[in-house]
Amino acid sequence: MNLGVRQCFPVRRPWSLVKCLMWALVIFVQIHEHKGCLEEERIGLLRLKAFLKSHYHIGNRLSSWIEDTDQINSDCCGWEGISCNSTTGHVIELSLHDMKQQYYPRTDGFFYPISTIRKENIWLLNVSLFQPFKKLTSLDLSCNEIGGCIANEGFERLAVLRSLEVLNLAYNFFEDSILPSLTQLSSLTTLVLADNSHLGNWTTAAGSKSLSRLENLETLDISWTNFSWSAISSLSTAVKSSSLRNLNLACLTGFGMQGPLPAQELSAFENLERLDLSYNSLTDGLTPEEFHGLSKLSKLKHLDLSFNFFGKQIFRVLGAELPALESLNLGSSFYHMEGHLSIKEFHALSKLSKLKHLDLSYNFFGNQILGVLGALPALKSLNLRHNGIKGPLSIEDLANLSRLEILDMSVNPLNGSISPYIEALSSAKAISLSGNHFNGDFPTQDLCRLKKLEEFDISYNDFEGILPRCINNISSLRVLDISGNRFIGDLSSSLVASLNPTTIEYIDLSHNLFEGLFSFSSFANHSKLKVGRFYLQPENHINVYLIDVSGNHLDGRLQENIGKIMPNLGVLNISQNHLEGDLPSSVGDMSYLEVLDLSFNRFSGKVPTELVSKCTTMIILNLCNNNFQGEIFSKHFKLSALSMLQLNNNQFTGTLSSVLSTLDRIYLFDIGNNNMSGTIPSWIGNMTKHLSHNSLSGPIPSCLDELSTILLQGNKLTGSIPKALFNSYSLVALDVRENNLSGTIPIEISTFSNLRILLLGGNNFCGMIPNQVCLLKKIGIMDFSRNSFSGAIPHYIEVQFVTKYRSNSYKGGILDYMSGLDLSCNKLTGGIPVELGQLSSIRSLNLSYNQLTGLIPETFSSLASIESLDLSHNSLSGEIPSTLIDLNFMGTFSVAYNNLSGRVPDMKYQFGTFEKSSYVGNPFLCGPPLENGCTTANKSNPKPKKPSKDSERKWYEVDHVVFFASFLVSYLIFFLLVVSILYINPYWRQRCFNLIEDLMYWGYFTVLIPLKRLANRLYRH
Repeated sequence: MNLGVRQCFPVRRPWSLVKCLMWALVIFVQIHEHKGCLEEERIGLLRLKAFLKSHYHIGNRLSSWIEDTDQINSDCCGWEGISCNSTTGHVIELSLHDMKQQYYPRTDGFFYPISTIRKENIWLLNVSLFQPFKKLTSLDLSCNEIGGCIANEGFERLAVLRSLEVLNLAYNFFEDSILPSLTQLSSLTTLVLADNSHLGNWTTAAGSKSLSRLENLETLDISWTNFSWSAISSLSTAVKSSSLRNLNLACLTGFGMQGPLPAQELSAFENLERLDLSYNSLTDGLTPEEFHGLSKLSKLKHLDLSFNFFGKQIFRVLGAELPALESLNLGSSFYHMEGHLSIKEFHALSKLSKLKHLDLSYNFFGNQILGVLGALPALKSLNLRHNGIKGPLSIEDLANLSRLEILDMSVNPLNGSISPYIEALSSAKAISLSGNHFNGDFPTQDLCRLKKLEEFDISYNDFEGILPRCINNISSLRVLDISGNRFIGDLSSSLVASLNPTTIEYIDLSHNLFEGLFSFSSFANHSKLKVGRFYLQPENHINVYLIDVSGNHLDGRLQENIGKIMPNLGVLNISQNHLEGDLPSSVGDMSYLEVLDLSFNRFSGKVPTELVSKCTTMIILNLCNNNFQGEIFSKHFKLSALSMLQLNNNQFTGTLSSVLSTLDRIYLFDIGNNNMSGTIPSWIGNMTKHLSHNSLSGPIPSCLDELSTILLQGNKLTGSIPKALFNSYSLVALDVRENNLSGTIPIEISTFSNLRILLLGGNNFCGMIPNQVCLLKKIGIMDFSRNSFSGAIPHYIEVQFVTKYRSNSYKGGILDYMSGLDLSCNKLTGGIPVELGQLSSIRSLNLSYNQLTGLIPETFSSLASIESLDLSHNSLSGEIPSTLIDLNFMGTFSVAYNNLSGRVPDMKYQFGTFEKSSYVGNPFLCGPPLENGCTTANKSNPKPKKPSKDSERKWYEVDHVVFFASFLVSYLIFFLLVVSILYINPYWRQRCFNLIEDLMYWGYFTVLIPLKRLANRLYRH
């Protein structure tokens, strides 16, 4: 202790006293640092929130920004999106990113909207509201649908913020008019204007002048804007190139730069350290001299050229001109060169000796790329995803990658064991081998040696066995994804508990064969379990944001306090299990819940009011295929942010309440197979609806003309199909089967130019089927059965048809491989048009239960793809064409109850599988499998030649051999019968001869003599 005093107060060094006092002052300031934000700035934040709620309708976002007398709650430094200086209390960072939570981040760093951005939602910003924050250094307004600024309240108002360095305006709708207002923000070092699609006049004087005044600008991001070829040259003169360190010119292919890599233009930015030219249409079509301009970028360390159209030359250029590169991304830039690159081109990469991060994903390079990896000893990150690399690989292929920390070889046809990969990667922190064909047991011993492993993804392979407990020894493990395999074990045991609760952030056990009772309490101690996209304030030390255990065999019930165990949960997916019981009301405590998927379980009871009234941030709600009941669309329903709502296959009741009219973002609405009643409201017309199998009544509303799919099967709808519906050019599927609709099919049906599914069966439609149905060029499924249509079948010419409807079979990709026609159970008359035989892709044809007459067309033998042919219960006549035995795919055939005759087709091929029930009700048919035998003449009938498509048999044609044979036999029998009678009975014999004599005299006197007299008179004249 005395030593410490002597050091602070030495006798011969008085300056030491000053030093000690200064240190004491610093320590005092740190101990008594400012607690809480400034009152002026707190009031400014509350005014900003009020403006956002009234102009952008942010709902309950920024809920922590409240006026509260509580010392803790009133401190704005603890509010959402706010960071303060710990000493002064000034707000220094303000993040208002995606206030409506309608953007999802992509893996490449970009964002995309959950639903279509509506023009009417674009709003104007009042920038003066940010003036109270004098020490603000960073302002993030990205992803908020901002279309500009209120008049005289533009970004020039930020000139008073002398410390502002970062301004993020990405993913909005700003126009070029904001550029002049940026001129006074001279302190900016980072400006992000990405994905403002109305920006792009960078060559204008205003744009160049605005950028030229940003003297301290180091980072400029104008990706996904409408810049042109001349943008690079304009930037080099507008921006002080000596200060610029990071430049992002990424853009969508077709809207950005096209042609050769702009090497000469880029050479002006000599101090660039990071350059992004991804998502363009760049090529390497320059001369070596032109490429030499890249050598001026001597400080460039990070280069992103992904999603372009490069060829062989780019490897040599990069190796020769940019040897200092540390990070290179060429993903998805050579997929058009599959099979045209050799090891010689790849070898040029070996000159990049300082390369630490290499991304060659989605290029189909094959195993050749492995030959150059050994020449890159500094590699720490390698992405070879989706490159067609075949396996198994040996440890020699990865021998020189001992420093590698991140390896992604997912989605390749690799197989065998993964032990070589793990054994060679002793320094690995992240390994992704998903989507391959690896098999066998889990590599327990090798995996447990990777003490630094943080992320491990082997999803969707063929692994099996039990998950090893030694994973608990990997203390750094944050991400574990073993989904899509065949792992077994009891999930109710300590399987989850074996994972380190202090580090694990993401677990995916879905689509395996785990068993046992499931309890969310298993996750209670995993305080860091999360998914990076979500940012929620912690509560009760529980930080779980996502749980996905879908596709297993879990049973049991959800705990009553699930909402209190995980109050900050953002995504909960427990679909495709065997969970049962009521849904706990505590789910309403998950106020940040965005995705809830309970589908394909055994839940029952009513949906808690707390769920539909409190979880207002919900975007996706899927409760389908359970046993829920009761009314869900009550006055408490407040899920206005929904984009997908799936309630099908339950027992919900009630009506389509007006509370649903607030769902202005929804694009999928499925309540099929419930007990909903009432009418279909008019406001429901702007969403894809699945309302089938309910008890809805009344007419079909006329507001559905903008829909592509209308599914109303199995209700109690009445009236006719509204004429307004025929103005739709987007309608692809119309299903109104099993209702009480009536009327005729109007001739305007031909306006459905994109219609592929038309299902009208089981109604009261009448009249003739109009010929205009032949103009539905894209029709894929047509069902007019069980109505009262009359008249003849239209002669379909050059129309590619349809299929007989089967339950749930017309969804998805069924149109790609199936077609059919069902006109059964009507009052159709006339013959079967021979043109039906030209439907070469038809799979099912049903004309049963009508009043059709005539012959079965010979052209039916051309229906090469037919699987089901039903002509029963009509009045067809003639023979069954024997050429039908060539239809090799036919599994169902019926001509029962007609007036057919002759021999049935030989029992060969598929016809050998048909029983007599296919022919019953035709008494003149003969031959196996019928009991009626055919005559010798019938048996010897030669097989007729297959007619051409243009031929047609006449209704009056008969079999001449059979006719003459039967006539001759009948004549002989009659003659012998008469001779026998006359021979046996002499009285009748005498009477017969007398009758013949009398007839002869009568003929002579009554016919012959008058004819002679007439001839003589004519001769005289």
